[in-house]
Amino acid sequence: MTSDVFCFLKKFVLFALTSFFTGTLAFASDTKSPVFAYSVPVDASILGGGLALTAASYTVQRYGGLPEWDGKKFDISDVNAFDRWAARPYNRALDYTGTGVLAAGMILPAAVFGTVAALGELESGELPGLAIMYAESWAVAVSTKNLLKYAFHRVRPYMYFDTIDSGAIDNFDFELSWPSGHTTNAFMSAGFLTYVFAAYYPTSQWRIPLTAVSYAFAAGTGVLRILSGNHFITDVLSGAVLGTLCGIGIPFIHREMAKNSSINGTSGGNVSVAVSPLGFNVSLKL
Repeated sequence: MTSDVFCFLKKFVLFALTSFFTGTLAFASDTKSPVFAYSVPVDASILGGGLALTAASYTVQRYGGLPEWDGKKFDISDVNAFDRWAARPYNRALDYTGTGVLAAGMILPAAVFGTVAALGELESGELPGLAIMYAESWAVAVSTKNLLKYAFHRVRPYMYFDTIDSGAIDNFDFELSWPSGHTTNAFMSAGFLTYVFAAYYPTSQWRIPLTAVSYAFAAGTGVLRILSGNHFITDVLSGAVLGTLCGIGIPFIHREMAKNSSINGTSGGNVSVAVSPLGFNVSLKL
């Protein structure tokens, strides 16, 4: 690994961990330079690659020959003690409620930045770029969690109880527990909102309340996924980390592109993105 890549990884991990545990990031305000920069090759690679991997993962689910349920209950003693104590049977009401909380949390970034733009505190021309970054974050998060699900085939908690809802195991879903997709998307949205808002408004009094609200939606989604019997605790914790990294990582790349473009006088900085069946390879020269 080159020193440039190592430097980038150190900076990214520091930003990601800070946002995950505090939800707040401070940046120096710089009205002379764009906060985020975009590049057709980079954005097309990230978004197109994410969508392609997502489509491929769902194709694997549909036609990949995943094993079907044999009708027998699984033995809860096979589950590690940490996950076992919080395992629950399936609860349809809590399942749907969790999906509703997730939907509200994922709409929050659009609501916040749309409102800020309507109030004249954000140029309306910034919104398409934010939409692209959000779509990229979602595509990377979904494709990554799907590939992990199909690689590990972890059985969901509700399969260890007598009250198994047959409707919940359609499309081989019963063996796609790790990591939690709902939680991944929820924390992706929360990480995206807190990072981007702090980048635009590092001294705003709304930064901490927005952080609290966005992560409350994310945490609520994760808790409901456990209580509904859809996921183990480690599924949710893994989804929280993965989602936060995706929600922060994509804007982080675009922010570094803006910094490089200001220094080098280029439109996209020194960034290259390669997509393979194993995931994404991002090269950023700092």
